Amino acid sequence: PGNRLYRESIFSFLYNHDRQVESCDDDIIWSPDRGYRGKNVFKSSPWRIRGGGYGQDAQFTLNLNVIDFDDTCFFGSHGFEVILHSPAELPTLSHPSTYVHADRSTTIKIVPEIKTTKKELRKWNPKLRGCFFDDERPLQYFQYYTEKNCDLECERNATLYHCGCVPFFHPRTRDTPVCGNEKYNCYIESIAKSIDPDSSSYHDCNCLPACF
Repeated sequence: PGNRLYRESIFSFLYNHDRQVESCDDDIIWSPDRGYRGKNVFKSSPWRIRGGGYGQDAQFTLNLNVIDFDDTCFFGSHGFEVILHSPAELPTLSHPSTYVHADRSTTIKIVPEIKTTKKELRKWNPKLRGCFFDDERPLQYFQYYTEKNCDLECERNATLYHCGCVPFFHPRTRDTPVCGNEKYNCYIESIAKSIDPDSSSYHDCNCLPACF
C-alpha cells in the first residue's frame, strides 16, 4: 500500500522484511502518537490530503490484468479488496475493508473516530486507564504499539507455539519456519485459542488499545 510507512519505520530490527516490502529513503514525518511534524507536509509518506470535502479527496486508478484470473476461483468477479488501516500497521482481514469491482468508479467515505488521552492519565496503571502509551508496551517486531500490531504478534506467537511455524504473512525472523498448506488447520485452531477469553493464550496477549 502506498500510504503505509516504509519498512525501516514500521518494523523492528528483528523482522526479516528483505524483499517483502519496498522501501524508500524519504524522511518519515508522521508517527501514531504525535501525528505529522508540520501542517504543510504533503509529499512524504504517509500521504496527507488537504481536507475532507469534495475536490480534496484522494483518487486512485487501479489496473487489473484479468487474464491472470481464473473464473472458476473468482466466480466471474474481478476487482480489488480495499483494506483501510493505519500507516503504522500491516493490512489484515480484521481491518475495515470493502470490495471494489473492476470497470467501475467507486467512492468510499471514511468517517474516522478520534479518541485522545489526557496527559494526566499517563501516571495511571494501563489496565485502569484502558490503553497503552507507545513506550509502555514494547513489541518484538514493530516499532509502534497499536492494538492491531499487538494482536498480530499474539497470533504469530500462538501459531509458532502450537504449530512450530508461522504463516508467510506474519512477522518472523530468518530462522523461523514458514507454515505450509498442511498446517492450515493448526493455524486456524491456534488463532481461535489466541482470541478465546477462556484460553490462557488469550491472557498472554495483553493487548489494549493505544493511547493517543
